[in-house]
Amino acid sequence: MPFPVAIVEIAFDDGPYVVSPTWTNVTSYVREMTTDRGRSDDWGTFDGSASVVLSNRDRRFDPFNTSGPYYGKLLPRRQIRITATYGGTTYPIFRGFVAGWPPVWTDAGKDSTVTLSCFDAMGLLASDAQPVDWARNYILTTSPRHYYPCDEPVGPYTANQSLKDYGSEPLNMLTTAAASSGGQLAVGLVNSSVTGTGSEAALSAQGGTNNSPGSFSVSCWAIPDGSTSGSSQFVTGSIYNHFFYFGYSATTGKFFVEISEPSFANTKIVSTNISTWDAGMARMFSFDWNSAARTVAMYIDGIAVATTTVNSGGIVVPLPEAVNIGTGSVQQVIVWSTGIAQSIFQEIYKYSTVAFSESTAARFNRLIANTSFPSGMTAAPSAPASTVLELTDDAPMTTAELQRVADSEYAPLFVTRAGVLTLYNQNQIRPIE
Repeated sequence: MPFPVAIVEIAFDDGPYVVSPTWTNVTSYVREMTTDRGRSDDWGTFDGSASVVLSNRDRRFDPFNTSGPYYGKLLPRRQIRITATYGGTTYPIFRGFVAGWPPVWTDAGKDSTVTLSCFDAMGLLASDAQPVDWARNYILTTSPRHYYPCDEPVGPYTANQSLKDYGSEPLNMLTTAAASSGGQLAVGLVNSSVTGTGSEAALSAQGGTNNSPGSFSVSCWAIPDGSTSGSSQFVTGSIYNHFFYFGYSATTGKFFVEISEPSFANTKIVSTNISTWDAGMARMFSFDWNSAARTVAMYIDGIAVATTTVNSGGIVVPLPEAVNIGTGSVQQVIVWSTGIAQSIFQEIYKYSTVAFSESTAARFNRLIANTSFPSGMTAAPSAPASTVLELTDDAPMTTAELQRVADSEYAPLFVTRAGVLTLYNQNQIRPIE
């Protein structure tokens, strides 16, 4: 009975994320090869590897040989494919990536080999990080006018330190007095928060004046300080022909928004009806100003809260457009030059707290979408039996996060011989009786 005919091919001209690269047959240079796929026991994780020894007598696989046919292409993570033909049918054996090209000389320099240590997609994604801040990409899709993550600097905060504005109006935030780096406000919000000190608060972006009336929305994470007398103004600013305060009253125990309307010589003070909030708990505070109706909708952690509105004769004339950090630890400050729906605030809250209840298939696809790995080389469970809630923040590695999903599904996560990253559903290996 004839043996299968092995074929080894390498994609010298394409990167690791190309689904259908141009393969070059190097079988004639192969001296030996081995493959290993599987796991050590029922509770271990799957991995796949291969080792291919290539003849390098003419130095064609030497990355330092400038005259070699593959010079400049002998790079880590080049794709490799091993197949075997038997009875007229070609079977996949291994598809993965080359770790490196280390040439070795023997027999007094008369012979040379290159041993390719190869890993599969699980190894590739083990060094591919997920987002540091899950909320950031989603927030940017909402087209904010100003967006300050307030995640820099990690060390002590100093006067006149610029903060990056990721909004459509890139006006850098500058402080007029010293503030300090606060603690992380919520899971998913990264590194640090900015702590303002009331009258010596951090002054932010200032730009041109926009006097046209219009709706706008503001959101931030903050920790209300119940120990202060008076009020904690998390965020203040000017936009259109309005001036706004957004904060917490330690006197009443209520959250409030103040909107000054110079066009109407009026200030609206909107306060929550209840005063049972935990002053020391980080929360996401948001409001939407409807310019046409002259009303404020307030949201805490994405949930609409009942409010009472009081009109006042005192007004504040708006300065050139500005966003200011007030009193208390504040992070993820967002200003939109349009009205924002509650559903968007809720999505931001979910991303900020990295809490999503979704099927293992949806989570698998979400993680892959945050990498460059091609979805065409993946197979999520077709009929997932479990759900997943939490996402890991601060840039976890993709393979580790995928394994958490597999543990939730209680099913194997592995790479097929054809290189497809696959997650079974639990009923594929544990059929329902």
